[in-house]
Amino acid sequence: MIQRSFECKGITLRGLLQEGKGTPIIALHGWLDNAGSFDLLCRSLTHRTILALDLAGHGRSDHRHLTSDYSIWKDVAEVSQVISQLGWSKVILLGHSRGAAITTLSAAVLGDTVEAVIWVDGGFPMLEQDDFVSQLKKSVDHQLRERRPKRVFRSKDQAIAARLRSHFKLTRDQVEQLMVRGIVQHELGYSWSSDPRLMDASPVRLNNAQMNDALQAITAPILLLFAEDESETMTQWRNKLRALEGIESKGYVGEHHLHMDVKTAAMMAADIEDWLKRSTTS
Repeated sequence: MIQRSFECKGITLRGLLQEGKGTPIIALHGWLDNAGSFDLLCRSLTHRTILALDLAGHGRSDHRHLTSDYSIWKDVAEVSQVISQLGWSKVILLGHSRGAAITTLSAAVLGDTVEAVIWVDGGFPMLEQDDFVSQLKKSVDHQLRERRPKRVFRSKDQAIAARLRSHFKLTRDQVEQLMVRGIVQHELGYSWSSDPRLMDASPVRLNNAQMNDALQAITAPILLLFAEDESETMTQWRNKLRALEGIESKGYVGEHHLHMDVKTAAMMAADIEDWLKRSTTS
């Protein structure tokens, strides 16, 4: 894998490029993850050209300026800039969770540039209409609150333990995959590199009507690869995704980070290859 960097309107994004054949794939990770989350999937798609990108505020990419925020439409503009800098006329967008939602908006905006879209346990927030003022107030409160120093861990084991307590279930091995690009060592110990402001509320949340408009604008075929875990809330959300018109889907036993399991990643890669042969010219 080759380290790459991209200048995008004042910030530098970094990622890993695997050189191969076919229409290039841009892989966009989930919230608080980084490009390392696609390591196993890339290994199983070894003949493919894949750019696994650290999105802004994650991994080894720059944090946004203090006057900016992490609304996902900002990522859409940066994905477009990365494609332009690489000189790619056609791409396949692959995204996990938050990254999958970014692929949806990007595919809507980029039109025929996108040959196919692959969602990994994500793609469509499925939000109900929020109270606009309450959401905006929450965002303003977060922006104005006093910032605590970034948490420092005395050892990597402590950093791993903290991430294992996060919202989505992860194994130690999966956290270690994320650590390669997600941990910074300094004289006091270790810190996760992600920007703490990623925890802030967005000023505006996309609603179902807006996401439906985006979906209608996508001309590329869409594949959903989802986890079959025991979470009732997540299962309801996945069922809504599967019910979307024109979406092909396949489930795998596992949790939200299913693509970071060795066996599951291999199965997913085989299914991706099969689907691309049936659905595109790639």
